[in-house]
Amino acid sequence: MAVGVTTFVPFSTGGGLSPSSFDVQHEVLLTSEAGKNNYTIPVGSWVIDAAGESTLDIDSGSGFNPQGYGLDYSMFLRVTPPPTVADLAIGFTLNDGPVPAGWILRFRWTQRVQSIPPPVPSPILLSGGVPDYSVAWHPDNSATAPNGVVVTPTGGMKVEFWRLTKRVGGLRGLTLHRDGRRYVPYFRGAVDQTTFASTEFAPSNQKNTRRFKVLYVDAAGRRSALSDETIVVFGGGGDNGERIRNPAGAPPVYQHVLGCVWVRGSY
Repeated sequence: MAVGVTTFVPFSTGGGLSPSSFDVQHEVLLTSEAGKNNYTIPVGSWVIDAAGESTLDIDSGSGFNPQGYGLDYSMFLRVTPPPTVADLAIGFTLNDGPVPAGWILRFRWTQRVQSIPPPVPSPILLSGGVPDYSVAWHPDNSATAPNGVVVTPTGGMKVEFWRLTKRVGGLRGLTLHRDGRRYVPYFRGAVDQTTFASTEFAPSNQKNTRRFKVLYVDAAGRRSALSDETIVVFGGGGDNGERIRNPAGAPPVYQHVLGCVWVRGSY
């Protein structure tokens, strides 16, 4: 049970960082539950699984005592997170047990921010991983349907893809339905990589249409905002593309072939 949540005002870190980079310190106070070792931070927040990115203090009745990262506590991850973003956690785990009820757990973590414009993705047809400009690609033509995206380059950065969860909740079954759907980290590219095949960031052979947004992240874990645009990888429910209705009860047709990549405006 949370007994208080505090978010500190952003501040400039200095230390050679540009004015567009700053850190936000977050704090959450939780009350331990008997036998419970795993605790989550607020929905939508993520903590980097690395030394120096978080602290945990426990008050068992005589004041707060600091805990050691990796020794007394570790990070609590999503179930089988995609490997490229497995360094992002949704909470912490108390390594020693059994945990009694009534301890006050003070967990603090750092959100690192880049105040730069996010990537702008565009659909593209790739042939062997290389953009193919020899044909006029079109989303309803299986031979020339876009199968990847290209984003605006920013030197020294990686592009990170966040996927819209299929169901409300979505974070290891620990969030309530009223929390709604959300974008969660799913894939991180290589440094300065700007062209991505859909097979890199989207699960293959899925019937459901998948939606992604992208952001920039640097070597220190500082992230831009998510893109305004949404990348859509169309599924077909076992058919050949996204089904749309025709007027007057006519049979449905398919606007995009199965697996086609498209980019839509913010919604």
